[in-house]
Amino acid sequence: MAATIESDVRSVITPVREGRIRRAYNESWNDWWNSLDRPKLSRWDRTRANFIFECVASRLCKEFADDSGARFIFSGETFKIIFDNQIVARFKKAGIDGMGSNIGTHAQENWLDQQQDLPGFCGIQKVEIDYVVDVTGTEIRQIIVLARNGKKKIWEYEIGASQGGADVLPMHQPTRPITPVDSMVKERKAEKSKESANDQE
Repeated sequence: MAATIESDVRSVITPVREGRIRRAYNESWNDWWNSLDRPKLSRWDRTRANFIFECVASRLCKEFADDSGARFIFSGETFKIIFDNQIVARFKKAGIDGMGSNIGTHAQENWLDQQQDLPGFCGIQKVEIDYVVDVTGTEIRQIIVLARNGKKKIWEYEIGASQGGADVLPMHQPTRPITPVDSMVKERKAEKSKESANDQE
C-alpha cells in the first residue's frame, strides 16, 4: 500500500465533516469539564482521556448518523470511521510529540506501518484525528489530521484552519473615538521654568 496522500484525505474529509468532528470533540470536552465527577477523576490525565474518548465515540455516532459514507468499526476497545471506503480514521489524544500514543501490539504495528493494509480494508488510506490540549489542561487547543509511519509524522493539518472552516471570532470595535495623537502632545514646561529663572537674575 502506498503512503497516505494528504490531498486525497482533504477531498474525503470535507469541511462539513470537519465541522462534525470539531463539534464532537468540543462537546465531549465540555461533557468532561461540566461533569460533577470531574474533581474526583482528575488525578490522572489518562482518566480524562478515557472519559473524552467514550464521549467522542458516542457523539461522532450521532454526528454522522445521516452520512451514508461514514461507517463505524468498533473492535478491540477502540473504534474507527471509514469514510467513502477510501479513508479510515482513528481518534486519539495527542502526546507531547503531537501524535497519538499507542500500546505496542501487533495490530498497532500494522496500523502504524504505511505499507501494511488493515485486514479487510485493502488500499484504504489511514489517518489519525487527534486533539491537542493546551498547557493548562483547560481546553482543546487544536484538532489535527495526520498521517504517520511508525513514530515518524509524514504530514499534518489542522481541522478548521485548512479550508476556510475555522471559527471566526468577531473583533470588538472601540466603544469611544480614539483621541488624535496631536491632541495628546503638550508643550514642555521646562523651557518656561528656565526663562522665569533668568528673569529673576
